[in-house]
Amino acid sequence: MKFYRSNEQKIKNIKLPNKFLIFGVVFAVIILISGIIYIIHFSQVFIIKNIEISGVQSPLAETIISNLKDYFPKQSKIYSLLGPDNILVWGADIEEFLITHPQLSELKINTHYFGRIVSIEVKERKKYGLWCQDLEETGNGEQLIGNNEFNNSTSSSFISDIEISSVGIFSADNQKCYWFDDTGMAFSESPVIESELFKKVSDFSGQEIKLGEKVMPEKFFENLKKIFKIIDVSVINSNTIKIKDMSLQEVEVDSLADPKLLFSLNNNPEFSLSAIDSLKKSGKWEKLNYIDFRVENRAYYK
Repeated sequence: MKFYRSNEQKIKNIKLPNKFLIFGVVFAVIILISGIIYIIHFSQVFIIKNIEISGVQSPLAETIISNLKDYFPKQSKIYSLLGPDNILVWGADIEEFLITHPQLSELKINTHYFGRIVSIEVKERKKYGLWCQDLEETGNGEQLIGNNEFNNSTSSSFISDIEISSVGIFSADNQKCYWFDDTGMAFSESPVIESELFKKVSDFSGQEIKLGEKVMPEKFFENLKKIFKIIDVSVINSNTIKIKDMSLQEVEVDSLADPKLLFSLNNNPEFSLSAIDSLKKSGKWEKLNYIDFRVENRAYYK
């Protein structure tokens, strides 16, 4: 005897295993996701064992690590949930970190997942010279800083935790100084140093200097560096360049033992080397009050 099932019964019998299959897949996915969350967030699999840093000494090294631990969790909600000790968050972009830490020229992070080790390679900006401002005082003793004719940036200054406070350090004659590197980047505040051992710019123009920004456009800064080289090669008894009015783009080098030298930042000053050498050999050097090199390829003296 043969039994026949209706089409409806056949469909019910087909749907039943399909439901079990779907429930099984969903359950497996939930278990998988839960396992991944547990491994990433709760287990020790991705917890950093050690952070190594090279290129800087303590206490700056510890400060950079601490600042990075504050920085990475803020890059996304997921990173904030994982926390700074999870090695996965240390793969985030560090461009903004470098912007807010102008003292560092390079920072590279290598993550070794198998050993749970983070290696940080840091390169500090090298001190090329000091840029010192002479600030004007109002009647009530407040300091005023004028507009920078060269600086058309409207961004705020960047002060990191590893920098000195933005209040600044002033000497008795009311100066404020910054270290700048060979690219013209002002990267750290400095005490006022009265010494000819350092390249120094005495800025009387009232322009505003901001950490993380250039002290002047590249063209002018390259000529400024050439003037420092001329001072060195010509054995001028001063390592200080004075700027009285930035809008004129002119500077001077003044010392007790040598004539005052006037330069224009618009022109390559290297032509002055031959004129200085010639005047020294002629015996006129000691008798001169000043030499004017502000016109390209011309030297005027008195």
